[in-house]
Amino acid sequence: MSDRTRDFITLDSILDEIEHIRQMALNDDDYKTALSCTMSKSKLLGGGLGLERRQKDRDDPLMKILSM
Repeated sequence: MSDRTRDFITLDSILDEIEHIRQMALNDDDYKTALSCTMSKSKLLGGGLGLERRQKDRDDPLMKILSM
């Protein structure tokens, strides 16, 4: 066996890395990257599906009429 250990990737480690990149982007005024990181975190935490459904509802002409 090799002495190398395999890195374990967890949801927490991915979220930490995304947050680190987001903070660096904000420090550099790179808002496009910061927003992308925020959206990535949302999708990983399960918010993406809800956001996509709400956007689909907003784009649906029938939903627009019903919300009036």
